[in-house]
Amino acid sequence: MASIAIGDALGFPGHDLTQEEIARRFNGPLTAFHDALPDNPYHEGVTAGSITDDTMMTLLFAEAMLDETTPKDAYFFGRVLAKWA
Repeated sequence: MASIAIGDALGFPGHDLTQEEIARRFNGPLTAFHDALPDNPYHEGVTAGSITDDTMMTLLFAEAMLDETTPKDAYFFGRVLAKWA
């Protein structure tokens, strides 16, 4: 889980950018934490090292999978997401 969070925090500044755009805007690949770019519509104001909803949902689903009493079907996952939203 830690690897997911670290990858999310490293990668969110480049969300929806091509490799060429990332190289140009960050002077190479994303190998360090960066604040969100000012024109990033998905992560406006997010600071370097932060996780995003991707990590939050991964943790939520991982925890939900540990519930042995509930069948894991589309309705189950829909309810998990609805609680998070």
